[in-house]
Amino acid sequence: MNLSRTVFVGGCMRSGTTLTYKLLCAAPNANSVVAECQYLTGQMNLFQQWSGRFDLYLREYFGSPQNFENYSRSVVEQFLTLTRIRLNPPETLVLKNPELTSHFVRLSAWFPQARFVVVVRDPRDTIVSMLDVADRQRESGQSSFLVGLGRDMQKFSAYFKSHYVNVLNQRASMEGRLVVVKYEDLVVEPSPILHQISRICGLTVPDSATQDDALQQQSMGAHEESKDQHAEAFWSPLYKEGITSSQVGRFRDQLSDEEISSIETTCADINALFHYW
Repeated sequence: MNLSRTVFVGGCMRSGTTLTYKLLCAAPNANSVVAECQYLTGQMNLFQQWSGRFDLYLREYFGSPQNFENYSRSVVEQFLTLTRIRLNPPETLVLKNPELTSHFVRLSAWFPQARFVVVVRDPRDTIVSMLDVADRQRESGQSSFLVGLGRDMQKFSAYFKSHYVNVLNQRASMEGRLVVVKYEDLVVEPSPILHQISRICGLTVPDSATQDDALQQQSMGAHEESKDQHAEAFWSPLYKEGITSSQVGRFRDQLSDEEISSIETTCADINALFHYW
């Protein structure tokens, strides 16, 4: 089983990862759209958490941190193998979860032939979309991380940046294997972006994918029928409307001048790379 042909799609929540993922799954050598690989993110979180407690709790079991890392890598490798088999198997396995992004550097070290796609969206628009999720969670009586942030733009900005800091700071180590995509470029002129991703990731995304209504109608986990209020709060009808630039710049009508200024100040380092303002 060739585990090297794996593409991981990440970014921040509400940054356009779902749209990007669906387009990549239109490649005939990729799998069809499946639910987010949150289980894989959980495994990576587990490795990170227990690596920090190795001397206290794990040394007697594994002997050395390297042995524990080798074991953890083998668990992830088995998950990828079983997933690939379950999906019939595709030539290239494409998986997506925004929260997995902070682990991309380690995954790139574990699987040197894997490829990584990171989607970046204007933090002001991304945070507005997060606020929409928080409002839906609040209305349904949920207590969540996003609800707890209130309208503190510094905290939202720090959360936004936490998805990217590791991979962007170490992107040189992933040269030739990492594609950073601006959401705004993708929705305005998708073909050049898809060609760039295809070239680096070994996918053959057809130009027709951008007009494929059946592709956009595919659901990741059937959220519309879910009884899970947490999942439902993240669902957006836009997931089924294909490529649209209607959400670009909507922060102007949703945020105060003070809130915009707070985001721009906190995310100045991100803007230095992507030039949103």
